Amino acid sequence: MVQTQFSVKVQVLRSDNGGEYVNHQFREYFQQHGIIHETSCPQTPQQNDIVERKNRHVLETARALLVGAHAPTRFWADAVTTAVHLLNRMPSKVLDFQTPLQALSGYIAVPAILMLPPRVFGQPEHISLATEHHEDDHEAHVTSPSTIPENPTPENDPEVSSFNTNILAPPIGYVLPNRHNRGKPPSRYSPDIEGRRSRYPIANYVSTKKLNEPLKTFVHNISGCHVPTRVEEALGDPKWTQAIKDEMEALMKNKTWNLLPLPEGKKIVGCKWVFSIKHKADGSIERYKARLVAKGYTQTYGIDYQDTFSPVAKLNTVRVLISLATNLNWPLHQFDVKNAFLHGGLEEEVYMDIPPGYSVTTRTNEVCKLQRALYGLKQSPQAWFGRFSLAMKKYGFQQSNADHTLFLKKQQGKVTALIVYVDDMVITGDDIEEISRL
Repeated sequence: MVQTQFSVKVQVLRSDNGGEYVNHQFREYFQQHGIIHETSCPQTPQQNDIVERKNRHVLETARALLVGAHAPTRFWADAVTTAVHLLNRMPSKVLDFQTPLQALSGYIAVPAILMLPPRVFGQPEHISLATEHHEDDHEAHVTSPSTIPENPTPENDPEVSSFNTNILAPPIGYVLPNRHNRGKPPSRYSPDIEGRRSRYPIANYVSTKKLNEPLKTFVHNISGCHVPTRVEEALGDPKWTQAIKDEMEALMKNKTWNLLPLPEGKKIVGCKWVFSIKHKADGSIERYKARLVAKGYTQTYGIDYQDTFSPVAKLNTVRVLISLATNLNWPLHQFDVKNAFLHGGLEEEVYMDIPPGYSVTTRTNEVCKLQRALYGLKQSPQAWFGRFSLAMKKYGFQQSNADHTLFLKKQQGKVTALIVYVDDMVITGDDIEEISRL
């Protein structure tokens, strides 16, 4: 087909190692026509990523056509053919927003039959059979062409899913609707569509009428709080200013950085303040929280960090732990570690800007050389969890091989289990004394 339609010869064919391509008949055909056959490694579809992705694109489009037209699965082949036809006529970013046919026409002459306008998929065709006049030469002549009406794309049409392909309709005068009218379903479908819509769409309003009093209080307290987005705005409020001071005192006490001149050739990582409000169960304000966060997206792999890992517990592990606690009447305790990432040490040299709003030195070339991990750094979760794991092992806990975030301790016939989700933890077991010590 390629040689006939486009007047070119196939030189190379690339495929996977499927038996439909790798066989004696194909091999002989390639040798006779001088075609090079390239194959990917077995069981490695990623080596044919472009073809695999395009196949998925075609299948997804075909499914969408069938679903949109409410067509039965026996039209699957027609849907795939239509999907390919449409995709060849849609702009592609890879081709500088040209269609594949436009890109193809730049190299070879595209047959005119490929330029036919597309039709709406799933529309029934009414075929007109005119009278056939038989001459002496036994040739049949059709006096009038068939008529193919084209309606808007079917939506919620129960008749579309059961096409009758044997309908022969008489010739009728039919005016094709304008394209700008498509997309508006016929009026006879309106009751069905209206019946499926929600009577009270939440997008139109938000009501607290049916909430109980504690939830109403919680919602009103949250909605009435303003959280600054810039440090200049926060410094104008005494509450946020105190929160910034508390965070800086914690950083200094932890010896998070040292002030040093920036070495030549080193790059600095930026930082910013992130503000939030901690609420109690009733929605009242517990405290104002300010956190200094490094701009980890400016880090360079291999220079500012190596490996990354975040201790996230598996969902199945959490379910099993809660199930055990429920069935065995074990107590469940949940808590988080304050400034957890600040407890992790750094192996790489990371230099950070002076925190916004602070000027601690008169020399302009001094920066913060980080000694501890900081929120926002790529390696911070791994640094924190590495130090935490060592501490738990010193206390006699064993780290699970199935889930590295699960720590178990058995002593005197009693069990203590602790699971970690970043800086949040859940602990349970029947060893009350051990749980109290933790």
